[in-house]
Amino acid sequence: MAPPPAHREPSEEARGAGRFGVEDKVALVTGGSRGIGKMIARGLVAGGAKVYIASRRGCEETAAELSDEGVCLPLSADLSEEAGICAIGEQLRAAEPTLHVLVHAAGAHHVAP
Repeated sequence: MAPPPAHREPSEEARGAGRFGVEDKVALVTGGSRGIGKMIARGLVAGGAKVYIASRRGCEETAAELSDEGVCLPLSADLSEEAGICAIGEQLRAAEPTLHVLVHAAGAHHVAP
């Protein structure tokens, strides 16, 4: 009986790095300070992207935490308000010529009377 094949690492193509890699890309993750947004931001940072996280609160702390793994920068704004959305756009436009990845993970809960 033949020995089992030796273990080998998957190729970049098999991992999707060649086609879908984020290395050297600029990403914005709304709601990136916690929950699913934070997990996605962490993955993008680990993949080599320059990641901006936007949220009402906690983005400075999360950006500092994720910066241990790569480049992560905070953009503090309330995205439930039009002014907050415009502020994020203006800040990002001033800092980066191109945005490659946008992940909208911010959520808001409004209670109606």
